[in-house]
Amino acid sequence: MAGRLEAFVEALPDPVLIIGRGQRIIAANKPACGLFPALREHKSLPLVIRSPDVLDATARAFEGGAATTTMLH
Repeated sequence: MAGRLEAFVEALPDPVLIIGRGQRIIAANKPACGLFPALREHKSLPLVIRSPDVLDATARAFEGGAATTTMLH
């Protein structure tokens, strides 16, 4: 299953992060790694991305279970 998820995420042209419980990075594609070179699987998102907008959107998604899109400026 993990291989299929990674292949799907990697095929997407836009930066994509899959975040799991504890705000751990499950998967990230090359465009996302280009924006955030410190991205690594299993690393804590707040240690990699310091953007309050991204961290707030992640927290809201986990609280409500709804998908969230956030634009970085």
